[in-house]
Amino acid sequence: LCNSIGMMGGQVVLGWVILEITESPLMVGIAMGIRFAPNFFLGILAGTIADMFDRRRLMQLVNLINALANGTIGILIFLDIVEIWHILTLTFLSGSMMTLYMTARSGFTYDISGPEKLVKSLAFTNIGMRMGGLIGSLVLGVILGKFGADIAYFVMVLSYVLSTLTLIPIHFAGRTGLTKKGTVWANLRDLGIEVRRNSELRILAVLVAVVEVLGFSYMALLPVLAKDVLNIGAEGLGVLFAFMSGGGMLGIVVLSFFKDIRRKGLLWLLVLLGFACALIGLGLATNLYFAILFIILVSSMTGLSDIFSQSLMQFAVPDEFRGRAMGVWNFAIGVMPAGNIQAGALASVFGVTLALVSHGTLLGITAIVSLLVLPKLRKL
Repeated sequence: LCNSIGMMGGQVVLGWVILEITESPLMVGIAMGIRFAPNFFLGILAGTIADMFDRRRLMQLVNLINALANGTIGILIFLDIVEIWHILTLTFLSGSMMTLYMTARSGFTYDISGPEKLVKSLAFTNIGMRMGGLIGSLVLGVILGKFGADIAYFVMVLSYVLSTLTLIPIHFAGRTGLTKKGTVWANLRDLGIEVRRNSELRILAVLVAVVEVLGFSYMALLPVLAKDVLNIGAEGLGVLFAFMSGGGMLGIVVLSFFKDIRRKGLLWLLVLLGFACALIGLGLATNLYFAILFIILVSSMTGLSDIFSQSLMQFAVPDEFRGRAMGVWNFAIGVMPAGNIQAGALASVFGVTLALVSHGTLLGITAIVSLLVLPKLRKL
């Protein structure tokens, strides 16, 4: 919760600041892409590191580095000397820390819960993340509109410091790293062998990547939707991101009512089909109320998609590869910048409506084809 006030709420600040400076939906897409690009470049390395070191200590360290990066942006804005390259460079650093944090957190959740309760434990941590995103989006949206971007960045720093402090009292008898650590290169080599051997892991990684490009890139279009279609300003953008986080919690709460969750692969593909329909509805929304409705539906599907894809990947590998499995997951979601840039370019040329509808349509086709041609995945 504390971490996500800054991590997810920060999307409101970044998107609005870039749009205010450049007036370019494409630049918003590029900035959002830079924020998530480290998942692609560092995801597998992050998974290897998460398997080799104490995951709790690792999460604390990257939180503090994230606080430093965002605090620097806030100071530059306060001194009125900030330039686009400052924001993009420090955003890349912050995104790199986010990659390492998310990878370690997923493995840490397994350490605490064990395999029997993994899906519900991931759901629980995702509720905290979405709740933090809801709070962060609302608070940072208001602060951004009333007090400026510098104060918003300082609030993000506070959230990362609080997140670091909340990890201090966690003590447990689980395992936080590899029994046999070895070198980074040796562990990367072992992962390469596992990926070549494990067809299920490869299929899951490819499908996650496609979903990121076509589905999750919608977040880069929300600033454009708020400003150019709905005319609701920075505070209104914060409201949209807040409902995005709230919708994610709704889907996860529904999932928590099921005692025994079987056929996770089939459920994931059905979720992707619902995700596609909700994206199309969001693209066709012409007022704030319809936009909020479809954002709730979209974010419910994104929350469920993350839980199912993460759990399926961890179940697909032996125990000693769990951190690296999450590294592969982060590598797969690291292609989202391509979707952000593509969505931003489509919105710049053809408008935000066409960008959302076309991505939703292609995601729906992907889900239907996967249901038809991937029987192994349906049975997982």
